[in-house]
Amino acid sequence: MNAKIAALARSWFVCALVVALASIPMPAEAATFTVNSTNDADDGSCDARHCSLREALIAANASPGPDTIAFNIPGPGPHVIRPNGTLWLSDDGTTIDGTTQPGYSPDPGRFGTPAVFLQAPTSMGAGRGGGPGFGLEINSSGNTVRGLRLSGCGSVWGRAIEVNGSGNLVERNIIGLEPDGEVCTPTGVRLGGDSNVVRDNVIVAYGEAIIASGSYYPPGSGHHVIQGNYIGLAPSGSAAAGDLNEGIRVLAIGVLIGGDGPEEGNVISGADVGIMVLDEVLGALDAERKDLMIQALGRLGARFHQLFVITHSEQVKDAFPASVEVRKIGRRRSEVVLV
Repeated sequence: MNAKIAALARSWFVCALVVALASIPMPAEAATFTVNSTNDADDGSCDARHCSLREALIAANASPGPDTIAFNIPGPGPHVIRPNGTLWLSDDGTTIDGTTQPGYSPDPGRFGTPAVFLQAPTSMGAGRGGGPGFGLEINSSGNTVRGLRLSGCGSVWGRAIEVNGSGNLVERNIIGLEPDGEVCTPTGVRLGGDSNVVRDNVIVAYGEAIIASGSYYPPGSGHHVIQGNYIGLAPSGSAAAGDLNEGIRVLAIGVLIGGDGPEEGNVISGADVGIMVLDEVLGALDAERKDLMIQALGRLGARFHQLFVITHSEQVKDAFPASVEVRKIGRRRSEVVLV
């Protein structure tokens, strides 16, 4: 009798263990979606018969795992993808890897030569002279965009790539150059969210190459990293490209630009203003953090020809060798004084 009870208890234990194991969620399997067409059609599936970049993104957005979007477009390149509207990525942990396309070359240098060109069309919301033209918009976290050529022609709001979320990586892309060498992208990369990284890219534009902001405006986050980029330069690094207004515009706190490593510095050419740091960056900081930011700005000043800080803080003003004060005179007049 005792043996039967013991056997029954063991069977109950095994059943409970099986139920417990069955209730543990299994990690989602990684999936690879391979783009094999340059058109923007969406027939509801991404398969070997037909898979556009839009279909691959839709499939990745619906897949819970850390997915990869690869490329295997037949025929000679470069392969130009002209979407009829902005392409969206909303799934975390997706890698869009242009280096998988046959014809991609790792030369010259660390930037490579992409074989896939994502060209935001001139008719996207009217495009050039009309509504915004975004090449790619990322609204999730932990994603990587690598080895592509991207542009975002359109109105003054056009961007080659818009990056939101956190922990995203944009690396080894050529951003803002059309196939014929024309530059019609107002903004190359806009960073929102937090802790996104832009490194080892060629970025040109006729407005801002990079805007580093936070989740909201006025900014409340940031902490982005911008390293190793050619800004306003052709991929060879020997000639200017585009007609930059600003190289890097900083609208967030804690943005790291450059570094101490041999290839961590950014090369900026042709910009009216290399870096502009607005007063929102410093105004909300306490004295200790403000002092750390002043030290960081001093290091940046040694790397760039022009560094402007717009501030209301006397502590910040006194830390620089020269300043321009705008003083109010009466109700409707002001004067500018070089101090």
